[in-house]
Amino acid sequence: MSIFEPLTPCGCGKPGCYFCWLKGKAYTTTAAPSKTIEEKPVLELKTPEDVLLEVCRLTGVTPELVKSPSRKRDIVIVRQIYCLVARKITGAMYKEIGKVIGGRHHATILAACRTAEDNIENDKYTKEVYKKVKSVLVDKLIKYVGKFL
Repeated sequence: MSIFEPLTPCGCGKPGCYFCWLKGKAYTTTAAPSKTIEEKPVLELKTPEDVLLEVCRLTGVTPELVKSPSRKRDIVIVRQIYCLVARKITGAMYKEIGKVIGGRHHATILAACRTAEDNIENDKYTKEVYKKVKSVLVDKLIKYVGKFL
Protein backbone atom coordinates (compact mmCIF):
# COMPACT_ATOMS: atom_id res chain seq x y z
CA MET A 1 0.00 0.00 0.00
CA SER A 2 1.34 3.43 -0.94
CA ILE A 3 1.76 6.18 1.63
CA PHE A 4 -0.44 8.39 -0.52
CA GLU A 5 -4.15 7.67 -0.30
CA PRO A 6 -6.50 9.55 -2.64
CA LEU A 7 -9.15 11.69 -1.03
CA THR A 8 -11.27 11.35 -4.16
CA PRO A 9 -11.35 8.52 -6.71
CA CYS A 10 -8.61 9.06 -9.27
CA GLY A 11 -10.37 7.24 -12.09
CA CYS A 12 -7.75 4.56 -12.70
CA GLY A 13 -8.86 2.35 -9.82
CA LYS A 14 -5.46 2.20 -8.13
CA PRO A 15 -5.12 3.92 -4.73
CA GLY A 16 -2.12 6.22 -4.64
CA CYS A 17 -1.61 6.41 -8.41
CA TYR A 18 1.48 8.52 -9.18
CA PHE A 19 0.08 9.93 -12.38
CA CYS A 20 -3.14 11.12 -10.76
CA TRP A 21 -1.05 12.76 -8.06
CA LEU A 22 0.97 14.53 -10.76
CA LYS A 23 -2.27 15.85 -12.23
CA GLY A 24 -2.90 17.67 -8.96
CA LYS A 25 -5.22 15.36 -7.07
CA ALA A 26 -5.25 15.86 -3.28
CA TYR A 27 -3.51 13.19 -1.21
CA THR A 28 -2.83 12.60 2.43
CA THR A 29 -0.38 10.37 4.24
CA THR A 30 -1.44 7.29 6.18
CA ALA A 31 0.70 8.30 9.17
CA ALA A 32 -0.58 11.44 10.83
CA PRO A 33 2.13 14.03 11.51
CA SER A 34 2.95 14.58 15.16
CA LYS A 35 2.39 18.32 14.75
CA THR A 36 1.13 20.72 12.13
CA ILE A 37 3.93 21.94 9.91
CA GLU A 38 3.85 25.71 9.57
CA GLU A 39 4.89 27.48 6.40
CA LYS A 40 8.07 29.56 6.69
CA PRO A 41 9.47 32.28 4.44
CA VAL A 42 12.28 30.93 2.27
CA LEU A 43 14.89 33.17 3.90
CA GLU A 44 14.13 31.56 7.27
CA LEU A 45 15.19 28.16 5.93
CA LYS A 46 18.62 28.42 7.50
CA THR A 47 19.03 24.93 8.90
CA PRO A 48 18.53 21.46 7.41
CA GLU A 49 15.72 20.91 9.96
CA ASP A 50 13.81 23.91 8.57
CA VAL A 51 14.25 22.63 5.01
CA LEU A 52 13.02 19.17 6.05
CA LEU A 53 9.82 20.62 7.48
CA GLU A 54 9.22 22.71 4.36
CA VAL A 55 9.83 19.81 1.95
CA CYS A 56 7.54 17.60 4.04
CA ARG A 57 4.86 20.29 4.05
CA LEU A 58 5.03 20.61 0.27
CA THR A 59 5.06 16.88 -0.50
CA GLY A 60 2.65 15.69 2.18
CA VAL A 61 5.10 13.16 3.63
CA THR A 62 5.71 13.33 7.37
CA PRO A 63 9.20 14.04 8.74
CA GLU A 64 9.03 10.74 10.62
CA LEU A 65 8.67 8.85 7.33
CA VAL A 66 11.57 10.73 5.73
CA LYS A 67 13.74 9.87 8.74
CA SER A 68 12.65 6.23 8.70
CA PRO A 69 14.70 3.46 7.04
CA SER A 70 11.84 2.80 4.59
CA ARG A 71 12.72 1.97 1.00
CA LYS A 72 9.29 2.71 -0.45
CA ARG A 73 9.64 4.68 -3.66
CA ASP A 74 7.52 7.62 -2.50
CA ILE A 75 9.56 8.11 0.64
CA VAL A 76 12.93 7.55 -1.00
CA ILE A 77 12.22 10.18 -3.65
CA VAL A 78 11.19 12.76 -1.06
CA ARG A 79 14.27 11.90 1.04
CA GLN A 80 16.59 12.32 -1.97
CA ILE A 81 14.99 15.59 -2.98
CA TYR A 82 15.27 16.83 0.60
CA CYS A 83 19.01 16.04 0.63
CA LEU A 84 19.54 17.92 -2.63
CA VAL A 85 17.44 20.94 -1.64
CA ALA A 86 18.93 21.13 1.87
CA ARG A 87 22.43 21.14 0.42
CA LYS A 88 21.59 23.85 -2.14
CA ILE A 89 19.64 26.14 0.19
CA THR A 90 21.62 25.90 3.42
CA GLY A 91 25.02 24.82 2.13
CA ALA A 92 25.12 22.39 5.06
CA MET A 93 27.67 19.62 5.13
CA TYR A 94 26.52 16.14 4.18
CA LYS A 95 27.16 15.00 7.75
CA GLU A 96 24.76 17.64 9.15
CA ILE A 97 22.02 16.66 6.70
CA GLY A 98 22.55 13.00 7.60
CA LYS A 99 22.06 13.71 11.30
CA VAL A 100 18.69 15.32 10.57
CA ILE A 101 17.32 12.31 8.70
CA GLY A 102 18.13 9.55 11.12
CA GLY A 103 21.88 9.65 11.58
CA ARG A 104 22.80 8.61 8.06
CA HIS A 105 26.45 8.60 6.94
CA HIS A 106 27.71 11.52 4.85
CA ALA A 107 28.42 9.19 1.92
CA THR A 108 24.76 8.14 1.94
CA ILE A 109 23.69 11.78 1.64
CA LEU A 110 26.18 12.40 -1.18
CA ALA A 111 24.81 9.37 -3.03
CA ALA A 112 21.23 10.59 -2.44
CA CYS A 113 22.06 14.00 -3.92
CA ARG A 114 23.69 12.45 -6.98
CA THR A 115 20.82 9.99 -7.45
CA ALA A 116 18.27 12.80 -7.12
CA GLU A 117 20.07 14.84 -9.79
CA ASP A 118 20.13 11.84 -12.14
CA ASN A 119 16.49 10.98 -11.46
CA ILE A 120 15.37 14.57 -12.04
CA GLU A 121 16.72 14.25 -15.57
CA ASN A 122 15.47 10.71 -16.26
CA ASP A 123 12.40 10.04 -14.09
CA LYS A 124 9.16 11.90 -14.76
CA TYR A 125 7.77 11.48 -11.24
CA THR A 126 10.95 12.69 -9.48
CA LYS A 127 11.16 15.62 -11.86
CA GLU A 128 7.57 16.70 -11.06
CA VAL A 129 8.10 16.45 -7.30
CA TYR A 130 11.34 18.44 -7.56
CA LYS A 131 9.68 21.08 -9.75
CA LYS A 132 6.88 21.43 -7.19
CA VAL A 133 9.29 21.95 -4.29
CA LYS A 134 11.64 24.20 -6.25
CA SER A 135 8.88 26.39 -7.71
CA VAL A 136 7.34 27.09 -4.30
CA LEU A 137 10.69 28.00 -2.78
CA VAL A 138 11.64 30.23 -5.73
CA ASP A 139 8.21 31.93 -5.69
CA LYS A 140 8.65 32.69 -2.00
CA LEU A 141 12.07 34.19 -2.65
CA ILE A 142 10.76 36.34 -5.51
CA LYS A 143 7.86 37.61 -3.38
CA TYR A 144 10.25 38.42 -0.52
CA VAL A 145 12.72 40.27 -2.74
CA GLY A 146 9.86 42.05 -4.56
CA LYS A 147 8.89 43.80 -1.32
CA PHE A 148 12.18 45.70 -1.39
CA LEU A 149 12.20 46.71 -5.06
